Amino acid sequence: MYNNKTLLIIGLFAVALVVFTLFTTKIMFPDTAQYVGFAKEFSGDSTSKVRNLPSPVYPLFLGQFLKIAPNIVTIKIINILWLLGIGLLLFHMTKNYKALLLWIFSPLVWYMAPWLNPIMAVAFFVLLAYHLFIEYEKKNDVRYLILSGLSMGATGAIWWAATYVMLFFTFAFFFDKKFKDVIIFLIAALFTYSIKLLIEYIIYGFPILSIIRSIGSNFSQGVQHFPPLSHYLIGIISIIFLVSVFFYKIEFRKYKKETMFLALSIFLFLLNFQFRYYIIVLPLILFLISKNINKKHLIIHIFLAFFVVIYFTSGIFGQIQQFKYDYFGETEDYKIMQDLNDIGKDFPNERFIVGSSLEQEEQAFTLSTLYWGDSIREFIWFSDYYLSLQGKSDLKQYTIHSNPRINDIRKISFNIVYSRTDIEDYGNVKYAILIGEGSLERFELVEEYRILKVLKRV
Repeated sequence: MYNNKTLLIIGLFAVALVVFTLFTTKIMFPDTAQYVGFAKEFSGDSTSKVRNLPSPVYPLFLGQFLKIAPNIVTIKIINILWLLGIGLLLFHMTKNYKALLLWIFSPLVWYMAPWLNPIMAVAFFVLLAYHLFIEYEKKNDVRYLILSGLSMGATGAIWWAATYVMLFFTFAFFFDKKFKDVIIFLIAALFTYSIKLLIEYIIYGFPILSIIRSIGSNFSQGVQHFPPLSHYLIGIISIIFLVSVFFYKIEFRKYKKETMFLALSIFLFLLNFQFRYYIIVLPLILFLISKNINKKHLIIHIFLAFFVVIYFTSGIFGQIQQFKYDYFGETEDYKIMQDLNDIGKDFPNERFIVGSSLEQEEQAFTLSTLYWGDSIREFIWFSDYYLSLQGKSDLKQYTIHSNPRINDIRKISFNIVYSRTDIEDYGNVKYAILIGEGSLERFELVEEYRILKVLKRV
């Protein structure tokens, strides 16, 4: 199926990705801790309590590999395999090099390559679901329909937000299908989607915990991520360059279902504007573009890619902090990792309270994600320390209740309470760590590193 030329291209792509990601010293992109830090919990390497909103499925998957090779490189290699898999699938679907080369030289691929989260896996399964659906339409073989559903269901199992993508895919590609076909597809999708429910029931005792958490997070924080208009316009223009300037080459009238799916998905991504979401539909976009470009277009795409990749990975994207990252050199993540190694040597087998306020409570999770040694015993969330000092167990509470305007007999209330999972007294922990500037009551500075500061109880 794959000749020597194809294997050579894929091989060079793999080598380039390995070099690019291994030299990337930026680790903590959005949600990294929720997947990498959580994966370390499943492999037995975590040094803090964990927190996960989207789904425990992908961290559980990663954790099995970390049991074999407990290193950040392991997860980077898994990321690379998803990107290689998408490239091979595009070549398999088109039987030509245009789609493959569009993918290899898409700036968004390189922008996202170091991001350690399940979005690349979601992109692979979305493309696979589309490919299998097209095969079903060509061959009228229900087995392809079932496999397409299984693939689409996997996206929602590993990343809760992909549930929206599942619904958009079903609407766009099945609005003119028989009801029987829709049911078969949805049953198959729900089968793999239910893996998440089963795993959550096993580890939490509550099968829809991530759904409730994610919905709550979307309602409470969603509007906060909507950027100012100027940044929003710049971001849209940037997306065009990150994907391909030949987006207009898609025959939208010919591919009405694909256009509907892309339009719905892109509209959703615009509501919470972040570049990373667009890689979910990038393979399909490039697949459609590849049908209407020639060698000249491909050369222009490749030429522009070099400059766009350098621009977006060098941390010089204006002042839009949401999209600004330094990928290489002595990044803050790199310095923190070095500091943690030094702290492990200077304060072996110690526990550390992390942060100095409730707003910094997840810093313990960040340090646990970045630390891969065995000399530090535990990073303690500041919220646990704060609650232990207050003698409390509940951190926060949300209440939804009815407000009857008639002579109703009862008022109904639903309470969601965030509580500690233990009753340990952290008031006697000797050391604390601060990231950057700050102070902590009853503690004094004893050692200052490049980014981190170690404080001791007085």
